[in-house]
Amino acid sequence: PCPWKAGCVDRCGSASATAINLQIDQDAGLPWLIQDVPVTAGAEYQFSAWAKRLIADPSGGQLAAQVWMLADANSSTILESTALLFAGSTWDFKSSLITPPVGATVARIIFGLQDSAFGVGTGSYLIDGVALVGPKLTIAGDFDDDGDVDGRCGHQGPVSFF
Repeated sequence: PCPWKAGCVDRCGSASATAINLQIDQDAGLPWLIQDVPVTAGAEYQFSAWAKRLIADPSGGQLAAQVWMLADANSSTILESTALLFAGSTWDFKSSLITPPVGATVARIIFGLQDSAFGVGTGSYLIDGVALVGPKLTIAGDFDDDGDVDGRCGHQGPVSFF
């Protein structure tokens, strides 16, 4: 296992440690990777990720990549959610659209292993290229719509994690 360490080969074949290995050997409660991100209610977001199974769950489980829309980081009430499910042994890309409802200010991105009964699963997955892309920002002076004030090199990209 190599979470955040050299030796994880990402989806492009590089051992640059850009892929995360989520490995769970036994039911240990809530073995999740979690990241909170601020969001704007009513704006559409695209959640996407790449994943690859290394060790299968004996029950036929899967990796669940989820986004929970919450009122704030301390809330336990999920206002809206979406999930991407991965089970393959080759790199697979999935994405989903989600719109935070009124009252949502935080998107909680969660990766966890689930068994076939949606309990805590075991196994190992590589995770790469996780992104939550939100509404496009308008930048004064950006006449060609490339994310920077014209005449300068720049980049407008997704909010990336892991």
